[in-house]
Amino acid sequence: MLYGAYGYTGSLIAYEAKSRGHSPLLAGRSEEKLIPLAEELNLDYKTVRHHLDVLTKNNLLTFTGSKYGKMYFISPPLEESYEVFIEIWDKR
Repeated sequence: MLYGAYGYTGSLIAYEAKSRGHSPLLAGRSEEKLIPLAEELNLDYKTVRHHLDVLTKNNLLTFTGSKYGKMYFISPPLEESYEVFIEIWDKR
C-alpha cells in the first residue's frame, strides 16, 4: 500500500513501482486525487475519508481542525466503553 500516492513523492514512487512490475495499492484521503493516478497506472486505490466519515457520524471518533490540519480522536463514548470494544475485537 502506498499512502499519499497522489502527492509529489508518492506519485514518483507509484510510477517507479509500476515500471518495475509492481502493483501497489494506492491510498490517500482524496478520491478525486487518487482516481486519475490509479486510472493512468491501472492500479487499485482506497481512501480513508469514507471510513473516517462513517466513524464520526456514528460517534466513534471526534475531530478538531479542518482540511490538512484535521486530527481525529477516539470519542468519549468509545473511550468509556473501550474495554468492551477490546473484548469484542478479540473475539473476531
